[in-house]
Amino acid sequence: MRFDMAFKVINVQISYCQAVTLEIKTFKLMYSLEELADAERAEFLQLCFGLLINSLVHW
Repeated sequence: MRFDMAFKVINVQISYCQAVTLEIKTFKLMYSLEELADAERAEFLQLCFGLLINSLVHW
């Protein structure tokens, strides 16, 4: 992989992580975790960790 291509891949991953973080922050603004039922909170956290792990694996 060329050096400049490596930077492009890293930039895409950082952008993706920022987008996920923004979605999480938006979600928290709309529904604070305290207001969610336990099942919904667990599902939300599982989704967040899943997205984070996927982004790290594909990096």
